[in-house]
Amino acid sequence: MSTGKVSMLEYNEMISSANLLDKGTTDYKRSINQALKVMADNNNFDIASVQLKNKLTVLVVEYMQMIRFCHKTALSAIGVDSIEADNGEEALDLYRSGAKFDLIIMDMDMPRMEGIRTTVLLRGIGVRDKILGVTSRSRETELQALMDLGLDYCEELPLTLAKLVSIVQEIDNNLG
Repeated sequence: MSTGKVSMLEYNEMISSANLLDKGTTDYKRSINQALKVMADNNNFDIASVQLKNKLTVLVVEYMQMIRFCHKTALSAIGVDSIEADNGEEALDLYRSGAKFDLIIMDMDMPRMEGIRTTVLLRGIGVRDKILGVTSRSRETELQALMDLGLDYCEELPLTLAKLVSIVQEIDNNLG
């Protein structure tokens, strides 16, 4: 009996194939909807129940446009503003120019400047904003090693809406 869950391999294939499609096409929109369903645990999450006390802003650092779009769409659906960066260098530039966020969603495995290095550099320049690392790594020792480098949270892909909302609500509650 199928649980309806999508495996990491299926999710990666879905994202990779969608990135090859032209934006605005029916196939591209279908792929985005499918990815958003995965984030919502295949529609088992009630987004209407999310209530935040504060206006939050999140930096989404992700090189894959479709994943950035999914994260931004999910955040928008719960009333959270977001800014995007294609890579770690852009994230560092934003902070060096004085930007501040309540949360950074950081892909750990990006080309150009990976999330691990970006996290270490951000912490090195005094950034104390919460960082959520997202990764395809699944072994507990690998996830703990990432946490030890300065992450506040680390989640295996795909990042579900329930996991994202839980973290956003925790940050919201800590702000008072």
